[in-house]
Amino acid sequence: DNYIKIDQENSTIKIETKEDALMPVLLNFGGISKGFALDQVNDLFLNNQPGIISAGSSSISLKGTFPLSNRKYYLINIREPSFYKSSQQEVFLQIALEKYNNISNSGDYEKFFFTKDTNTLRSHIINASTGFSDNYHRSAIVFSETYSYVLDVLSTTLMNLETIGEIEEMVKRFEDFYKTSIA
Repeated sequence: DNYIKIDQENSTIKIETKEDALMPVLLNFGGISKGFALDQVNDLFLNNQPGIISAGSSSISLKGTFPLSNRKYYLINIREPSFYKSSQQEVFLQIALEKYNNISNSGDYEKFFFTKDTNTLRSHIINASTGFSDNYHRSAIVFSETYSYVLDVLSTTLMNLETIGEIEEMVKRFEDFYKTSIA
């Protein structure tokens, strides 16, 4: 069954809640809006001057080259995406970036729920085809010189793709459409 009904003619979206749901489902455009706001802040305040803007833990924007003379790159630490770790501060991945880049990270470790029937941890990112979280991945991290909102959409989309082939194909589609390179 398709729990999300899109009516293109009337520009509406309806979410049908399952009978045994503990609460209604809400649709949130936070990732896209946050990415768009991050792009606007960059344009308004940094004006291509070196700097870092963080929009929460999942969207970061870097402008210009690293401003310190002792190194020529920004070093970004990505936190371990594991709900069951005793410390959420452990570094999972370090990325060294030399110039303007945006980074988006989607995952299940900050926003999640447990299923009523099996008490299974599920991501807050749902698949529009099933109305449920697929839990294929714990985290999806992408970075590029393209706009933040593009990366927010992509990292969220990647959470619901099962295979590496599907992920690579989706990244390629975004690269082709936005004429950019995405890692």
